[in-house]
Amino acid sequence: MTTDPDDEGPISAFDPFWPDFAVPAIADDIIPVGTGKVEFTATGIAQITIDFDVDPSGGAVASGTVVNALYSSLGVTFEKLGPGTNCGAGPQVYANGNSPPEFGEGPNNVVSVCAPPIASDFSENTFGRVEARFVQSVAHVCIDVRPPRPISGTPPTGFAFLEAFDAAGAVLGRNTSSPGVDQTLCITATGIRGVRFAGAGSEFARFDNLLVSTEAPPID
Repeated sequence: MTTDPDDEGPISAFDPFWPDFAVPAIADDIIPVGTGKVEFTATGIAQITIDFDVDPSGGAVASGTVVNALYSSLGVTFEKLGPGTNCGAGPQVYANGNSPPEFGEGPNNVVSVCAPPIASDFSENTFGRVEARFVQSVAHVCIDVRPPRPISGTPPTGFAFLEAFDAAGAVLGRNTSSPGVDQTLCITATGIRGVRFAGAGSEFARFDNLLVSTEAPPID
């Protein structure tokens, strides 16, 4: 979060007027913002990464924290939707510290529809899905996916989906991870105003590191 130079109060990192006075002159500058980082280019493009470990002020996020509005100063809010309700029928989305150390560097929070001590992996059919909404249109969204490792030592089989929608709720795209594979799911489209994600159907997965960018990535 930053403050308008005319002292009109806090504005979002995605506020369309912010780049007029806040964007560094050097391309690809990186400004630390507790939640990971906010990146700017000389054209005023913002890229935000939310890791659910740190809040926008730089404070540590405790496992079990409700994150629905925690990152609203960055232009991102969260809500739990159905159909599954095994972790409750309410809209709460949580930072959950039930994360294997292989998923990120050391112990860290992931985002879940379940609060600890319940496990953080979830499926859409049984537990519901997470919806992230953005205060303005973005062009590129990614999230890390990790299927759970069976206690028996057998290979993991879970997989997940990421679905993007526009301001009217129309679906812009949907990607599904490969069964049993740690993967970063991404969608690039014009006019993304939100995404939904969960373990696909009755499959389970964990999620972390939501990346949101107002600019599509370069084409190789």
